[in-house]
Amino acid sequence: MIYVQIYSYLTVLLRWCWKLVKYPLLLFVSYVLLVASLGYYVYSRVAEPMPYQSQPSGRLKSVPDISQRPNGKEVLTFFALGDWGTADQNQEQVALLLAKNIATVPDRTIRPFVLEAGDNVYENGLARGWDNPEMMAQLSRVIDANYADIHYQNEPIEFHVVAGNHDHRGDLRLWETYVEDRFSGQDGRPIILSYNQHHPDIPDTNDQKEYDALNDAAGLIELPESMGIDSGVATFIAIDSQKMLELYSRVPNEPELQSDLDAHWEQLELLASAGKSWLFILAHHPVSTFGPHLGSQDSMPDRLLRALLFFFEDYGNLDHPAYQSFIADFEAFSDRHPMIFIAGHDHSLQLNAVSDSLLQVVSGSAAKTTFVNPGEETIYSYARHGFARFDITPSEVWIEFVDLDENSPVLYRLN
Repeated sequence: MIYVQIYSYLTVLLRWCWKLVKYPLLLFVSYVLLVASLGYYVYSRVAEPMPYQSQPSGRLKSVPDISQRPNGKEVLTFFALGDWGTADQNQEQVALLLAKNIATVPDRTIRPFVLEAGDNVYENGLARGWDNPEMMAQLSRVIDANYADIHYQNEPIEFHVVAGNHDHRGDLRLWETYVEDRFSGQDGRPIILSYNQHHPDIPDTNDQKEYDALNDAAGLIELPESMGIDSGVATFIAIDSQKMLELYSRVPNEPELQSDLDAHWEQLELLASAGKSWLFILAHHPVSTFGPHLGSQDSMPDRLLRALLFFFEDYGNLDHPAYQSFIADFEAFSDRHPMIFIAGHDHSLQLNAVSDSLLQVVSGSAAKTTFVNPGEETIYSYARHGFARFDITPSEVWIEFVDLDENSPVLYRLN
């Protein structure tokens, strides 16, 4: 009934605007697009979330017994979650589940940590300006209220954070400066380390002086960064996928930007050549997903609605040419540097085997969920709030998906 009412209201609005608008055809097209948007919104959320699993092959195995997971002191344990920035009950519940899971980790030589895959503050990122009261309130709602009580052996947890497309709408420089200063492990708060906004020629002082210098820096390029996690067994690289996709979308018409894109890949090549057993890339945008951001799905309703919404599409969906180039280059890169690519963007839990050298983990349901339809690459998918856990040795990576249902563990081993 609610959708009938909305349709009636839109019809009345159309009739009223028709008399006022000089170009009725344009208004009609806008109306069709608006109705299609509503239909797509409803369509993408009506399906009941059901977990899906297929039989992995090659180096990846499904493990039914969680007791087989290694638990020695030298095991490196970390967690990955994304798209947390709603400041609502869903975010709170996932944060409580994260705290509960971290508390079960036995004694480790290297303390467990968390990778956060962006979209840290919905819908428009952090409010702009140093000491902005609105920005401070946002951080209190999103981070203080949910993660201040997460500790490991009575010490604060490190969160390694990248930016998402929603964060790019706000003040990114605050993450590198104000946020890192506020969340430095003092007063029971977590430690937040933000990536891809630092400039090597500007002192990393996390104060207003650095903030102003970053804003004034001409031609600042947010290159990939090493996370500085000295594990001995793995290399962790953070990238600003929103910036990279923007460059991919602009280069065809602005070829002078090709050098900026090349700089990203040169830096990635340098960082990935560290010679560790495992390589992890943390980004917001995945190289494989079967949720809404896949773009053109297999079902006819989705294809029709996507066609109607064509003019509102951007490079945030995998079917965009710029995104396709981004994926192709990472697939080629993985041939030289096998990797596990961790991202969010789609609000679900997914494990996708892109190739023998590229494994995609989507963990974007720390606060929101959207539908996911299994694809050819899908090993596991579930449209449910949760996160991923990793336990690493020099010869194995163990991946567990943890959701609010707390059903039997979903566990995989890569060797």
